[in-house]
Amino acid sequence: MQILKHVLQAKWRWRTLRDKQALEQYQSQKIANMVDYAEKHSSFYKQHWKDADLKDWRHLPLTSKTLMMQYFDTFNTVGLWKEDAINIALQAEQQRTFDSKLHGYTVGLSSGTSGQRGLFVLNQTEQDMWTGVVLARVLYSLKSQRIALFLRANSKLYENVKQGRWLQFRYFDLMQDIADTVSELNQYHPTILLAPPSQLEQLAQQKESGKLKINLQRLISVAEILEPQDKQRLEKVFNIPLHQIYQATEGLLAISCQQGSLHIQEDVIKMDFEMLEGDYVTPIITDLWRKTQPIIRYRLGDLLRLESNPCACGHPWRVIKQIEGRESDLLTFGTKNIFPHHLRDLIISVLGIKDYLVIQEQRGDLKIYLEVERPFDDIAQKLRFKVLNLLNVGGIHLERLEIIQGLPVREANIKRRRVIRKQ
Repeated sequence: MQILKHVLQAKWRWRTLRDKQALEQYQSQKIANMVDYAEKHSSFYKQHWKDADLKDWRHLPLTSKTLMMQYFDTFNTVGLWKEDAINIALQAEQQRTFDSKLHGYTVGLSSGTSGQRGLFVLNQTEQDMWTGVVLARVLYSLKSQRIALFLRANSKLYENVKQGRWLQFRYFDLMQDIADTVSELNQYHPTILLAPPSQLEQLAQQKESGKLKINLQRLISVAEILEPQDKQRLEKVFNIPLHQIYQATEGLLAISCQQGSLHIQEDVIKMDFEMLEGDYVTPIITDLWRKTQPIIRYRLGDLLRLESNPCACGHPWRVIKQIEGRESDLLTFGTKNIFPHHLRDLIISVLGIKDYLVIQEQRGDLKIYLEVERPFDDIAQKLRFKVLNLLNVGGIHLERLEIIQGLPVREANIKRRRVIRKQ
């Protein structure tokens, strides 16, 4: 009943918070309440804001994953210890059980693609609210649905969706053998499938071969960057639009509408932006609901590009045009940078390239791994010319460029990243 209440409330907010003034008033009231609560119940925030005007929340000092993890014991408001939370989350991942809690609270770990794993903590009310919002924005009708969710690790957060005649939910482990996964999916017959793009590609290959025999009503990308060429291919194979859910340890950030636009969930999260080069921004987020682990003026460090045109669905909540990765994916050459999409667009423009991986280990080096469907030497020569030309135009001198046939093996529980800076 609590989840149903949150479903109805989320649908109501989607319909009513369409006026800019009404939305800003709603967000400001929520943030004022969160600031007041955090200052009283989190000794980290009390110290962090000791010289700040709490009424001027737009200019409160920023927080980050580094600060959250460094001061986790005083950051959360319910007295949980970082060591205990990490231990129980790691134990759940290693044993693949995911049914344990810490003093009644759900805890989990991020994948660590930023170089540091983050902890999240939720109470039952916050879980119900998250579930209600996702269901309200993902389920377009009240017809019975069977949901299949593929993630690196399960969580009590996802298991919060109870089995019933109207709604069924099943978690699929990314580490499971693909043949077993296909067999289970064929028996389960999901109507909605959520998975990282790399897993969706494996399932697309199984569908093309005739082994996967499911017909979906909705297909949703989660957890990894969805690049345009992958979206186009997956939509063709599954014969259905591919939408997205964008969330992080720090909160539920954006969900695609029926038109496929990735709307920021502005009734759940307040998202401001720090301008970077070109049309890139990084979000500064404030969660409007979570009191167990308050996320207030938190610099996320993701690389985003925003859509400038209004969405065809008519809803005014802002739209993310493309999630490009993290700031750690930015390739640096002295004082100059290359953003991920510049290389991606260049690489996929070369005919015959099926997949790629770019790794920068030193400032003057670049390695590009390719999976190709045509003679490799010819493709490598064309790509080398294009990459060097791109860098020369940008005034970048490259000491070494290696183009290598074949992709390194990636473990099933590691997120796919196509542009990686290791330096």
